[in-house]
Amino acid sequence: PKSTLPASSAGKLESGSEVSLKLTQNPKIVDSIKSMSSNPEIRVAAFKLTNTSDLATRERAIRHLATRAKPDLIVHNDLHDIEVGRHPFSLWHSNGDSSLKSSIELKSRVDSARELAARVDEWLSGGSV
Repeated sequence: PKSTLPASSAGKLESGSEVSLKLTQNPKIVDSIKSMSSNPEIRVAAFKLTNTSDLATRERAIRHLATRAKPDLIVHNDLHDIEVGRHPFSLWHSNGDSSLKSSIELKSRVDSARELAARVDEWLSGGSV
């Protein structure tokens, strides 16, 4: 049997009853980090996970994030490329049009994490990605 329990209720749901949740999408925090920061020199790295084999769709999603959130760096990976023992990612330097793309193909998640940390450290030190 389907039952509805008011949010303010301290009641108990019957065992075996159907439960439905209605979720509301929250705003993307990355979109407001720069405007909320009191540090004018803040640098923001955003992460974008896509789920498509179409390269043009991936790039549109990355460019949309770059336009919307204006991060300084975007770390992108796609579920179609990730498999056991392989976790590649690409770095996009968001300089207005996301024109600088650096793709890193690594064998493991640990290698990917290490390489990403090294690249971000270099970037934060004033180097390029």
